Amino acid sequence: MSTPAATMVIRMKPLPRRHRMAHLRALVRQERAGSVRREQLAALLRHETAADAPGRHSERRAEQPSIAVSPELAACVASKMT
Repeated sequence: MSTPAATMVIRMKPLPRRHRMAHLRALVRQERAGSVRREQLAALLRHETAADAPGRHSERRAEQPSIAVSPELAACVASKMT
């Protein structure tokens, strides 16, 4: 069973942005074309890439996660990881 995309977002949050993008690219390549999971991962990658648009981030913001995670989701995933 694959790890849910929401869980992956939380796990990748501490990584530098360029590493999150590299991991997402690799994961997208591993999935079958047209699969739901591939579409979810591609959407996360698009979100990360969109934050790279000129004038949309400063150096300080560049290393912070651009994916928002609700506190409820974070708590749910944290409880499942322990």
